[in-house]
Amino acid sequence: MSTSKVGYTTLKGLFGNEDGASRCYLVTVATELLLLSGSVEGALNTLRENKWFLSSSLWPCEPADLESRTHVLIRLAKKTSHRGTLEVLCNLPGIKEPNDSIDISRYSPLFNAHLQVCVDRLMLPVASDTVDLMLSKNLAVEHSVLQTLLHKLGKQNIWLRAREVFRRSLSVGYYPGVSAPPGDMALIVPCELGEVELALAFEMVITVNASIILPLPETTASSLSITLTRSQSCESEYLSAGSRLLSAACIPQPKLTVHYTAVNSSQEQVFRLDVSSARRWLRHNHLWAGEVWTH
Repeated sequence: MSTSKVGYTTLKGLFGNEDGASRCYLVTVATELLLLSGSVEGALNTLRENKWFLSSSLWPCEPADLESRTHVLIRLAKKTSHRGTLEVLCNLPGIKEPNDSIDISRYSPLFNAHLQVCVDRLMLPVASDTVDLMLSKNLAVEHSVLQTLLHKLGKQNIWLRAREVFRRSLSVGYYPGVSAPPGDMALIVPCELGEVELALAFEMVITVNASIILPLPETTASSLSITLTRSQSCESEYLSAGSRLLSAACIPQPKLTVHYTAVNSSQEQVFRLDVSSARRWLRHNHLWAGEVWTH
């Protein structure tokens, strides 16, 4: 089958039109036969060569065909490389081409399972691409896995991807407790954030306030306010979050100067980010920071 290079999407049936088989069905059957024979690469190539064909106005796909394709792709996804698995998942019915008859939310466990494996095995570029796709398709990402991914991206110095993942996650509501309104010179962060997430939040608040920070005189006493909000965690965990916040200030290059100042009326810790260190960071990183955090 592999060497014959059969153009399944140009056929309506193997012997004409007697059985009314759809083109989607033909491609799926060919893929399944190759998969059953142990030829994973042959199965993948059949799908690729036929452009992962599902449906067209001329050759529509039946609901049963979509279900059959879904089952075959799920089996195939378990036998490929990490990047190959993502390619297969990207071509599940309803993902690449929206289909009102398919609820793609049912795919969330599949994507999250793949994301977990990639994070565990440090396949971080593939994990980042998986999160990007999930966010673009409104598929729920497990927050604990997202946090672990950001932590590992930072520790591996893959900051470009870390910033992209954090910014996109923030924009679609995964960090509702993080707030840095432009012009307010204030940052609010929940105590659950890890060091890498806090460092990225510092970059963001400095950049969105760049127009205020840069014109300030060198001797200014102004500062950025950082409020660490409480959650349902116990007191010891909340206190450790304060230490984590101070450690996070040492991650950006050049590092930032942050000091603990007080507890507010809501019994939340308040910190001060020194403007002179924020200015140094901006001058060193302004060429890319604006593109990342203000667009």
